[in-house]
Amino acid sequence: MLQETRWPFASSSLLVPLVLIIVACGAVVYYGYQLAETMKQSTAASARVDGQLTAREITGFLDREHERLRAFVIEKQPEVSEILAFPDNWPAIDAVQTSLRRMFRGALAFTVTGADGKPMFEDFDGLVGDVCQASMRDYVQSMDQGLVENEIPPIHPVPGAYHFDLISPWKLEGGESGLFFVSMSPGRIAELLDAAQQASGARMLLVNRDDPTLIEVSGLGARDSLGAAIRLPPEALTPEHFATDLPGTEWRLVVLPDTAALTEAVSEVYTRVGVLVLSLLLISISLLVFIRRSEQRNSTVFMRSLQSSVSRQRAILQSMVDGMVTIDSRGKIHHVNNAVTRLFGYEPKELFGENVRILMPEPDRSGHDGYLKNYINTGESKILGKGREVLGRRKDGSLFPVMLTLGESQEGDQRIFVGILHDMTAYKEAQRKIVSQSMAIERSKHELEEISQIASKDLQLPLQRITMLGESIESGDGSTLSGSEKDQLKTLADDARNASELVKGLADYTR
Repeated sequence: MLQETRWPFASSSLLVPLVLIIVACGAVVYYGYQLAETMKQSTAASARVDGQLTAREITGFLDREHERLRAFVIEKQPEVSEILAFPDNWPAIDAVQTSLRRMFRGALAFTVTGADGKPMFEDFDGLVGDVCQASMRDYVQSMDQGLVENEIPPIHPVPGAYHFDLISPWKLEGGESGLFFVSMSPGRIAELLDAAQQASGARMLLVNRDDPTLIEVSGLGARDSLGAAIRLPPEALTPEHFATDLPGTEWRLVVLPDTAALTEAVSEVYTRVGVLVLSLLLISISLLVFIRRSEQRNSTVFMRSLQSSVSRQRAILQSMVDGMVTIDSRGKIHHVNNAVTRLFGYEPKELFGENVRILMPEPDRSGHDGYLKNYINTGESKILGKGREVLGRRKDGSLFPVMLTLGESQEGDQRIFVGILHDMTAYKEAQRKIVSQSMAIERSKHELEEISQIASKDLQLPLQRITMLGESIESGDGSTLSGSEKDQLKTLADDARNASELVKGLADYTR
């Protein structure tokens, strides 16, 4: 476990900084994304605002031109009457043409129609062609139907003079009526589009309302000035574009933001975000590496100390005289020391995973197995920390007495019990010898008591009688005894008295 290889940044102390770094990088990326989306939304909003302003400017310009044309027609009623009377009066027609061009910048040609919408004179320049005449007839029909507002027709594609038409009705005092028809160059509208483009930076186009891809007018002029690019490609209509119909016309204003500039700006935002995230990661990784190396240095010292401590503990456990066995709550053996191998005759690999009953097959009288199960079930300890004498069984089947002491430890969610096994064989043999010696001592005690009894009663009494007899004879009439006999009698009495003292001392010694 101490030598297990781990991922360098998997330590718990680096987990919180790693999470914070990831959150910070995510926040930067999210900020960049929001900034890019804001730029897109701002571009779309600017396109909408600029388009609305430009649409109002173009509509206002057309309304003013119509008002001026109506005023011009009222002013030129005498000339109109003269043209109606003499359609071939070209000097009068040229005079009106000259006044019209001075009044309206971009006026190309004009014509006057009767109530049926047919031109009163022929347009030699070819500007008032079939399309223009169809517009005149449509206008007359609208008037007959009571429609006041009439839409400006699309651009008329006359080669070299693309134009649109301004139409104003006229009515003379005599009751005659008709139309005053003017072909106008779209140059003024192109100038408004170009000015709006310069101010906003977006491309602005007038397209045909019925054919939205057909370009009518751009900042360069009518579509004859665009060459082959007279149609708007579908991919040009990005989500940020804006389009609105111009009232009173058959045109639609389309505002196309500068996608290249927007793409470049968004790319610049993402580039800065990438650089910022990369810088943040590099700085964070440098700090984490520094922290990790510092931890590794401290961890190396700690691991060496821990390994040394573990080695010492392992040496102590393996050198124990008493056996040590580690079991789980089900009695499965997890570890044994060398003393268990010496006591029971098993190799460690033969015991690992086996039930502890292989070493202690029978419970002792106090029921230590029952005590352990009761402790596991109820938590009431009657065996932990208390020695219990059990029978151990060696590999060869022989039984011997063992003193078992249990302790408990917690390893994660697993309960581990450690048993210390002390061989009681020598103790039992010593105890047997003590009992045998005690019995021998007890026998010796009885023998000594018998000797004391003999010395104090059986020997002491005859000796006392001899002493008393000798003293009695000596103190009596000893005329019948010779001197040597008296000496012998005295000596006998003294020896008896000394023997009596010895017997008394022997009795005291035995006691």
